[in-house]
Amino acid sequence: MLDSLKLQSDLVFAVAGNNDVDFKWQTSDLEVLNSLSDRQTIVLSGGNISVEHGHTVRDTRRYHEVLRKRYPDSRAVVYGHTHVRVIDQSEMPWVLNPGAAGRNRTRGGPSCLILETEGQNWSVTEHSFQSD
Repeated sequence: MLDSLKLQSDLVFAVAGNNDVDFKWQTSDLEVLNSLSDRQTIVLSGGNISVEHGHTVRDTRRYHEVLRKRYPDSRAVVYGHTHVRVIDQSEMPWVLNPGAAGRNRTRGGPSCLILETEGQNWSVTEHSFQSD
């Protein structure tokens, strides 16, 4: 699956989540699964973006506080475990959750976030899609 994304762009970043276990993946994709890290930080000229699935945050009432403490040098933290779309720009780093793109557990319908960066100018746009 990740290889098909790489056909669209050379820059594809992915992290492992709580459902990324051997028996849920095709045998031909196990090498990709085993190469996924739990966290990644992407360095951009305007700041860092840290990405993790979010399932290791145990105190769900303080999700954003925990993620901000985990990545104090980032400008944005992206997570996804809850499947709830969030744009929290109340303090740095921003905490972003694109929601879910599929049909299951979308909590408000399929969605995504677009983060645009141009030097120090960053903006986030949310997009919701009709579910079938």
